Amino acid sequence: MTTPNHLAGGTVFTGFFASLLFGINILASPATLITTLVASVLPDCDHTRSPIGKLLFPLAKWLNRRFGHRTITHSISALIVLTLLVSFIEKTYFGHFRVSVAFCLAYWSHLLFDMCTLQGVPLMYPFRKNPFVLIGNPDARIRVGDYRREAIAFSVFLVWGASLHSLGLLENGFWTTYNRTFSTLPHLHSEFRRSTDLLQVDYVYKEGTVEHSGTGYLIESTQSKATLLVSSPEGGGREGGGEGRGETKWLLLDDAKMTVKKVYPTHTGKPLDIRHLDLVNVSVDSLNRELFGKTILSLELQANQPFQVTEANGFPKTVTSYDGKYLNAAPNLSFPQGNLPKATFDSLLADRSHLPQIELLQQKIAIQRREQSAARAAWDATQSQIAQLHHKYAATDDPLQRQNLHAQIRELEAVNPPRIDNTQIEELQNQIQKIEKEAALRKEAKRQALELKRRQETGQLQELRFSGIVRYVILSSLEGNLSFPSGT
Repeated sequence: MTTPNHLAGGTVFTGFFASLLFGINILASPATLITTLVASVLPDCDHTRSPIGKLLFPLAKWLNRRFGHRTITHSISALIVLTLLVSFIEKTYFGHFRVSVAFCLAYWSHLLFDMCTLQGVPLMYPFRKNPFVLIGNPDARIRVGDYRREAIAFSVFLVWGASLHSLGLLENGFWTTYNRTFSTLPHLHSEFRRSTDLLQVDYVYKEGTVEHSGTGYLIESTQSKATLLVSSPEGGGREGGGEGRGETKWLLLDDAKMTVKKVYPTHTGKPLDIRHLDLVNVSVDSLNRELFGKTILSLELQANQPFQVTEANGFPKTVTSYDGKYLNAAPNLSFPQGNLPKATFDSLLADRSHLPQIELLQQKIAIQRREQSAARAAWDATQSQIAQLHHKYAATDDPLQRQNLHAQIRELEAVNPPRIDNTQIEELQNQIQKIEKEAALRKEAKRQALELKRRQETGQLQELRFSGIVRYVILSSLEGNLSFPSGT
């Protein structure tokens, strides 16, 4: 096939299958588009009269003399090696594989189209040199110089590409177009899982007889729920068409609680920036400052003593831990107010529950040691008996008696010495140490708890300290595009 057909067919083929299989839009980046165009004609770099061969003339001349046309460059081996090389470079410097996918599909398209020609291509070269073809009948394949069939193929590629462009499959991707067509929560979740950027969602839902619509950013999604960030009007006044921009707020679209009529996703090309903040021994004032103004996705807190939490438009409550999600405003945290309880002191009673277990392990150790001592004693007795038999053997001249003594000596010498293995004893001793250490830790924890209780009841309160995890969303550069849901 000619170079124009390879360029047109390779671009359309790569654009379609990159969109269908990988959700990649080759038109979104100059790098992927240029890679597609180059890779779609690159196999012809072994031909000195092809456009790519003229551009790479020294390489084309060497390949043509060494291998000939349609050999090594038109093989699966070349496709795999070059794709791995491009993937390694792209992953090392850019951290993704979009260009690699475009390169592989475009290079493969050239091989597929050349298999439709009369000559075919040796896909298994250099292992096997027989050509591979896609059409069994030679008369149905395209011949070099057959301008009529070349023109038909070129027209087919143009119509195919124009159809994909008109349907938005190249720009938006096959699955994005598919999910937009249905505009349901399951399809939105499918698009969210495949997306590498932040999705902006136009939604329409109905609560009772009131229909709401607006635009928000998708933060979390499941098959039946979608969590969006939308913008509330300044001052929290009446619902409107998004006049003025106020604070962001969370909106939960749930099929079980409302009728979700449409959720239409659009790719923003900007990352979904969710930050994680680990809190370790943070004071209440520092924590309130840290949470202020953040768009909180989730908040998990524990404190060294009870604390008071006041949520937006809520009443204060005293808790020992706090767990919240989708907070429109950060809760206020403080030390609980009120009278302290009357002082009551508990004594630190000794915990002896671990002693029977330790005693049992010590008995097992004693049994192991007694068995080892018995084995050593038996071995020592055998050695003493052997020595006595040797003495008798040397003192007698009777052949029959010497023969009996010799047989007894050989029988006793065949007895192996005892194998003393202390592994089991060491394991039992380690278990005892572990039990004693755990008992000591329990005792210390109880002592600290009693000390804290004593100090609280006598007014000697510790400073309130928090630990936990905060997850929040960064949308500072995007909030101007949000709109509050309007009711109709």
